[in-house]
Amino acid sequence: MLEFKDILSPLATIFTGVLATRLAIKGWNKNAEENRKHHIFQERLKRRLAMFDSLLPVVKKINKSGVLEQHDLDNLAKAWVAIQLYGYESEIAILTKFIKAVENAHENRGEVPKEDMKDVPTLLLKLRTELGYPSGSVTEKTSN
Repeated sequence: MLEFKDILSPLATIFTGVLATRLAIKGWNKNAEENRKHHIFQERLKRRLAMFDSLLPVVKKINKSGVLEQHDLDNLAKAWVAIQLYGYESEIAILTKFIKAVENAHENRGEVPKEDMKDVPTLLLKLRTELGYPSGSVTEKTSN
């Protein structure tokens, strides 16, 4: 005759196996989700870095001489496209103001006014914060 413990023991084993399997699958799914979020974050940062790679030479050139050449305008156009795709609204507003100042200076064959550039270091500080770097003085580094 079957006893209760003879029935319960295999059921407990099956239940434990099912529970362990479900927990393992749930853990794998959570891990995959976190890895995907991290990968998306890394890709976004990589593209944002490319955006600033196009912008930095233009800022340095303006700080140095105030006059831009055609390749500088091409770099600015690349930065504009990238910031439209990967930038935040505040960054887009700052760069729009900066580009208008550069266009006005280029059309009038003049220098870009320094007061129109005062918000550009904010973009760089924001990226440094995203990367986890200390927020040192960007204006000193870009003015060299």
